[in-house]
Order: sequence, then structure tokens, then C-alpha cells
Amino acid sequence: MNPVNTSEKHPLELYPFSTEMQIILAASHSQTQRVDKETINKLAPQLKDWTRFTELVTFHRVGPLLSNSLRTTECIPASVKTWLQQQHSANSNRNLNLAASLLRVLKLFEDSGIEAVPFKGPTLTQQAYGNLALRVFGDVDLLVKRPNMERAAALLWARGFETPEHEKNPEHIPAQLGLNFYHRDGLILEMHWALVQRWLGYRYDPDEIWGRMRRKNFCGQSVLALPATDKLLYLCAHGVKHYWSNLFWIVDIAEVLRTEPDMDWDLLSRQAKERGSLRVLHLGLTLAQTLLGAQLPTEATDLVSKDKEAQSLAFQVCSWLSGDRNPPVTFSREEDLFYIRSKEQWKAKVVYALHIYRLAWQPSPADRAFLPLPNVLEPLYYLVRPIRILTQRIHRAVARK
Repeated sequence: MNPVNTSEKHPLELYPFSTEMQIILAASHSQTQRVDKETINKLAPQLKDWTRFTELVTFHRVGPLLSNSLRTTECIPASVKTWLQQQHSANSNRNLNLAASLLRVLKLFEDSGIEAVPFKGPTLTQQAYGNLALRVFGDVDLLVKRPNMERAAALLWARGFETPEHEKNPEHIPAQLGLNFYHRDGLILEMHWALVQRWLGYRYDPDEIWGRMRRKNFCGQSVLALPATDKLLYLCAHGVKHYWSNLFWIVDIAEVLRTEPDMDWDLLSRQAKERGSLRVLHLGLTLAQTLLGAQLPTEATDLVSKDKEAQSLAFQVCSWLSGDRNPPVTFSREEDLFYIRSKEQWKAKVVYALHIYRLAWQPSPADRAFLPLPNVLEPLYYLVRPIRILTQRIHRAVARK
């Protein structure tokens, strides 16, 4: 497939972003030659107060990235450059410490015969951005085979890591992606046995991917890494999970596309279709292409442009990126509709709807307080819950009268 450039304006490029947001979008590139200096030089003099700019930069977690891309731009106030440089320096120190901690954990697992794949965080930053200091991340993510989870957890606990008590429940690991670990030195490590939760509705086999892992360099060490297509599909699914409400997730997509020029687009499309995440892929590519100028092959551009639902979702994302509207809150109607619309297959929509239904009727502490029952009668709380909710609503209605 060959890259395509078009002079036609995509409708998304006409979104009325604020001056601050337009400058941020123009500068959000790891390679300074890709920075839209013309737009920055045109818009920067229009800003008299840069407070909103720094607020948006902080929210979108692109301070270190912009420090690099704007360091030689004369129209940016010196005070703003200084602030950006402080963001860059602090992030650089933090990321170097996290990278060193990651290598120690990988060595610990390797010595015990446990394969682990770092993704996101340090490895994504170095491999996609080319500079460990340019991306903000607060934790380390590892993929471990499901049968090795308990043994890997025991190794971490023996090294002083702690896990929230509720996650130590044997039912937690199968229900969620894995376990969270916290160390007194500040390291937060998330150990996963799968990349995406089942309730998101993607047909994904966590074991199948292991046969296609490859090794890449990370800080002078050879580490396992996700194949390019799996990495891109995961990042798109992760972005949807968080409504793409932070710009740095879209920057991730653009940087991966830049650093993976040999991407097998036929394989990517086939995997996305098989997993039920074609619209998720189209949405991520649309955002990266139209907002950050990411290059796509002609065939990919044609497919993406035909997915009208993905285009509509992209407009919704822009309203959250701009700061004009807050991202949806958890368990809200807006959140549910966004997730459902992001799925092209009805089966996946039903899976998510059932997940919401289950959460809505799952017994809570309030139900247990309403009618304490012995453990052997725990299943009865599924009957107690609707009674408790109905009683509560009746009381509220009476109180209003």
C-alpha cells in the first residue's frame, strides 16, 4: 500500500478548536520537522494569557513533548518555555527511574523462567517516540501468561510489592485483567494476563498472541514486544476505553504509525475484523490522521472515510479534547452509548449491554446492610437488590410529598 496525501479538508479538521488547542495539536510531534510551525507562528501572538494553554497541556499530558517541539519557537513566551522545560526535566527523571525498575522486574521474572512482555509506558515511549523523556506515564504494564500469574505475584510480594486486599480474592484475576502492585519506592506495576477486558466485547484470544511476540531493544536490553498490528489494535481499544479524552493517546497512534512503516495493513484489517474492533481501529486512525497528520495508505484512508459512525464518534471525541465538555463519567448514559456505538457488530453491543445490566444488579454493600444474610444465602442478594432499590425510591417519593 502507498501513502496518500490529499489537499481536501477532512470535516474533522474544521472542528472549532480554541487557539490554545490548535497550537497544542500543531506541536504534538516527537520529530521537530513534523511540527506545524506556520500555524504556531500565526496563532501564538494572538494569546495574551497562556493560563488556559498550560491547563490544557497538563490535562492532555503533552508537556514534555511540547517542551521538545517548541524549544526553538521564538513566539512562545519565555515563561511558558521555562514551565515546559520543568515538565520535561521532571518527567525525564521519573521515566528513567521507572525504566530501571522495569528492567529489574523483567530480570527477576527471567531468572524464574517467567516470560513477561512490557507494553505501554517505558517501552512504548522509547520505541515509538525515540526518547524516553517525551511521553508521560505513571506506571509499568506487563503481560504475563495466565498460568504464571500466581507465581509472578508471589515473586513481587517477596520483593516488597503490595496488592490491594480485594484483588487477592481468587475470583479477581479471571474477572479482571490481572493485578496491581505498589512498591514503597513509588513504582506502580500492573500485571495483566490479557490486553482487554472481556466486557468490551472484542473477540480476543490472550494465548494466541504469544506465538507472534518479537524481541526489541529497550535501554540496551532485549525484551519481548507486541507485534506491530497487535500493538496498534491494543492502543486503539485502550483509547476507546478512555473515550480518547487525552491527546497523548492519539499521539501514541501517530507515533506508532510513523515508526512502523512496514505495517502489514492487510493483516491489521483482518485482525481487526476477526476481533470485532474494526470501528475501534477506524476511529483511532481517523483521529491520528486528521488531528496530527499521520500518514495512512490509500486503501486504509478509503476504508476509514467510509465508516460514518467512526467519523461521528470522532467529532464527539473532539468536544472532549477541546475541553468544551467534560468526558463522560463512569456508568453514565453517555459513556454507555459511546461504547456501544464504537462496536460494529450487534453481538459485541449485546455483550456490553449485558455487562452494564450485570453491574446494575450486582449486589452492593448497601444491599447487604439493608438485609444482612449468612454467606450461604449470598445469591439471594440478587433478589434483595431490586426490593431495596424500590423501597428506597418509594421512601424518596413519599418524602418529596
